[in-house]
Amino acid sequence: MREYVANISRSGAFIRCVEPLPVGSRVRVRFLVIDDEVESGEGEGEVVRGQNDPPGMGVGFNELDPGSDAVVKKMLEKALAGRREAEGRDVMAAL
Repeated sequence: MREYVANISRSGAFIRCVEPLPVGSRVRVRFLVIDDEVESGEGEGEVVRGQNDPPGMGVGFNELDPGSDAVVKKMLEKALAGRREAEGRDVMAAL
């Protein structure tokens, strides 16, 4: 199954897909971060929920491969920096 991550945290991710796997399904996850360089992460997870709008499934990470937690951390830091930048633009626009 090749889909994309719509939301990620240290404990899991929401994966957009047309046909979510059943809750309880064990999955092998792989993700790429494309920034200044391409980095990848992998690990084992379990489907903890499925939903239709938007379609997809929540996957809890059971275990990430060595180094993959650093990739997740980098993704989260980048997302937080982007939110802070957007908030700063909103404040400047209001002045």
